This record gives sequence, C-alpha cells and structure tokens, in this order.
Amino acid sequence: MGFSPTAALAEVRTFKLARATETRNTCLHCSVTCGLLLYSVGDSSQNVYSRIIHIEGDPDNLVNQGGADRLAHDVLDAEPSSVLLVTNFDRFPTSVLAVMKHFSELGTETILLTNCRSNPLLRYAKHSLFIHSESKTLFKSRCAMLVMLEALVSGMGVRLHEENTSRLDAMESLFRELGIYLQKN
Repeated sequence: MGFSPTAALAEVRTFKLARATETRNTCLHCSVTCGLLLYSVGDSSQNVYSRIIHIEGDPDNLVNQGGADRLAHDVLDAEPSSVLLVTNFDRFPTSVLAVMKHFSELGTETILLTNCRSNPLLRYAKHSLFIHSESKTLFKSRCAMLVMLEALVSGMGVRLHEENTSRLDAMESLFRELGIYLQKN
C-alpha cells in the first residue's frame, strides 16, 4: 500500500546557523554600503575572533533589502590560491580585519597597502607595503596608494594572463552564442 508497518527511522539534522552568532554589519566593498548578516562560530570572549561560516544580505537594511553583491560569496569561496589585496589608511574596520583573518587562515596571499606601521591588520598580511603621505589634511593624499594599487593589479594581471584570457574568450563565445551583442553593420 506504499508504506511499511515497521517503525520509520528518522533523524533531525541541526541547522548550521542554529549554533551561530548573527552579527549585522555593513559591506565596505563599494560606496553603496549594503547591509550584511554575518554568521560566526567560536568563542565570543573579548579579543577573540570568531570564524565566519555564512554571509547573506540583511533583509531589514533599507539600502539592499536582503540582496548582497559578490563580495560575500567571494570571501566564502576563497581558496588557498586566492589573493587578497587590501588598502587601508588611518581607520581599521573590524569587518576588514575579519576578512583578512579569514583569508590568512586559508593560507592565501594577503597583501596590505597602508600608511600606518602600527596597523592591527598587519598580523594577517603576508606582504605589507607602507605608503607615506606628506599631506596634512584629515584624509591625506591617496595618489601614491592608487599608483601602487594600479601597479599591483597590473602585475597580478600579467601573472594570471592565460587564465584570464581563456575565461574572457569563453565569455565572449557565450555572449556570441546567446546573441547578447548586436553585430556591427
């Protein structure tokens, strides 16, 4: 008749976020400032950092209303072969510290560009570059940092040229196949 008279054996699995601590935060990836929910596990004692196990958009945030850009997914999908390039001047957000710690624990290459030799992010950077600014204004000049950032990104582009080229070729092929772009007359 479609059922067995013997007792069914079932087990309820624990939802992975049930034991996690939820923390609201703001994404600093761009100027939009999307709201994020970070789920972490570990000791919540003072000066002890927990491990982030899940990130999602905050549905109560008026800016993104639950959506999230790729940054959160890229952080969770990071692999030991990933490279994290961080620029940080004068301020030391805990969200940046958490991301750097996460990448450091994965064994990735972490590069920090900063103007402060006592930056708390240094402990998670495999490579650190100090950029001095003579500017007396509150926010100092970022020109030297931008030039260095451009040089590093260009250098990484050369290193990953073959991988990027094959990926771009595959994307172009897919765009042609799907008819995304109109052909020139």
